[in-house]
Amino acid sequence: MRFAVAFHDGAWEVMPYVDDVPLTELVTAYEGARSFDVVGGYDRAVLADLGDAQRFLGRERPWPARSVSLLECDCGFPGCWPLRARIRRAAGRVVWDRFEQPHRPRRDYTEFGPFVFDEGQYRRALDEAVGGQGPPQAGELA
Repeated sequence: MRFAVAFHDGAWEVMPYVDDVPLTELVTAYEGARSFDVVGGYDRAVLADLGDAQRFLGRERPWPARSVSLLECDCGFPGCWPLRARIRRAAGRVVWDRFEQPHRPRRDYTEFGPFVFDEGQYRRALDEAVGGQGPPQAGELA
């Protein structure tokens, strides 16, 4: 598990990786194998600020945990085409499950995941991705 955080087009964005494969590739392969209609492509999730990355920690009990946008549309408009999942923590694990595409509620993602991560490694990956980012440089703002 790792997260890649970057400042792009005036906003912080995050891309989750599972076993060094971008989540975009995993979900695109899953949807393609099921012949889901392709309306847009997935891309990194836009963050309100670096602190917003904490949403990837999910919630501890009591469940149900809330749904979180892990990816968004490649057009860059927040909320346009999100891939959402429940993120929960328990017994030293972080679990991503109950994936959904809210604009296509009839799609079945029950066989996508669940993805289970060691909580310590997961937290370190998130801390490294976010903690390694300083304020955007003047050249990055253009």
